[in-house]
Amino acid sequence: MSSIRTRQPTDLPSCASLLARVYEKDRYPVQGVSRAIEFLSSPSTLAAWVAVQPSAVGDDATTQEPRILGHVALTSPSTSDPAVALWYSQNRPEPIAVLERLFVDPEARGQGLAEKLMRAVSEEAAKRGVKAVLFTLIKDAGAMKLYERVGWREFGRSMYAYEDHEGRETEMEAVCYVAPGGDE
Repeated sequence: MSSIRTRQPTDLPSCASLLARVYEKDRYPVQGVSRAIEFLSSPSTLAAWVAVQPSAVGDDATTQEPRILGHVALTSPSTSDPAVALWYSQNRPEPIAVLERLFVDPEARGQGLAEKLMRAVSEEAAKRGVKAVLFTLIKDAGAMKLYERVGWREFGRSMYAYEDHEGRETEMEAVCYVAPGGDE
């Protein structure tokens, strides 16, 4: 059975490797994965978690390191984030933080790992007394279904400008969400 724990610095290479597999399947992140460690270890990160499959140890199993199956981070807000900019533009002065860098191994999907990772972010945001927001790109219909299924509410749409993995300036519609209970 998998578990959620705080991400350790030693997890970053495994997280980067997993992110490369996710990119191959989903094209997430849209900027590519050539700088995956930097993408995952932003100075704005307040906390991060990983979903891990425990190591197999015993008479009938070979000893293995725990396998990382997913990742998520809670970051401080930046107005370059479409959800943050939109939240602030709607005259909402409350403190917020951002759910970012959520991904799950394509082979481990359907086990509720993304929901567990999102719960870790929501609990940490509540402890900090902030509302959690996020954005996803319109192309990520599966992510939008997940967010809505677990109670996040869309509060608007904006545009997200980025440089893709080939260095081209690109823009795509971003759908912005607030965590359950975050819009009262």
